Amino acid sequence: MIMLINTLLLFVRDLMPVLMLLVWLLLLRPAAGGWRALSLALLCGVAGSAVLVVYADVITELADGAGMELVFVGLQLGLFVMVLLTLWQPKQMSTGVTMMALAIALMVNGANLIFYLSGYLYAVTSSQSIVLGALLGLGITLSAAILLYALASWLGGRHLPLVAALMLSLFIAGQLAHTSHLLVQIDWLSQSDPWWNTAEFLPENSLIGQFLAVLLGYQDTPGQWQVISYFAALLGCVSALGASRFKRKFHS
Repeated sequence: MIMLINTLLLFVRDLMPVLMLLVWLLLLRPAAGGWRALSLALLCGVAGSAVLVVYADVITELADGAGMELVFVGLQLGLFVMVLLTLWQPKQMSTGVTMMALAIALMVNGANLIFYLSGYLYAVTSSQSIVLGALLGLGITLSAAILLYALASWLGGRHLPLVAALMLSLFIAGQLAHTSHLLVQIDWLSQSDPWWNTAEFLPENSLIGQFLAVLLGYQDTPGQWQVISYFAALLGCVSALGASRFKRKFHS
């Protein structure tokens, strides 16, 4: 039972960010290349995940054993840049930028998912609970993404692009806040005491906590660098969005 729950939460943690990013990008740019571009992005993301997994030992040994963490940080920063470009010129941005963002998210989260699943499979004698947890996690994440897309489309109205842009900003800020923790783990950033602790009321490793972590960047015990990176990323996104709106008004 514990393995089933862990696998379910693992899928929510690593699959939901990809689907959430896809939802906000599609709402922001409805004609983002169609199925052909989407299929290419998924293929590139899966291929990138496979490369990270296959060469994990080699990558990990780089930078005095911090290679994999630095690769993940670099990819997440690349994703942040793609999101900034999309927010800055959402209508003029090429499909390539949007699909590259999706491919990067799939590469990072797909590799994480494979790493943890392989560890689970190695640790247990029966894979039945893992398969069931994976199916439940897949069903929950897909259902949540579809429901969120429909709900946002219904409630957003004529302000839907702005709502999607703001939610995309909260999403990428949360991703960078979680990524900054990798730099703390490899001692590139200093460890600090949590700025607050809400683990007793809403644990981050619970199902609701995982959803909020993906949706809004929720953390139950964030340190100073998680808080700083979150609001710095959010400020960058809001600035890009504001510059885009100012430019449209200036040229109109």
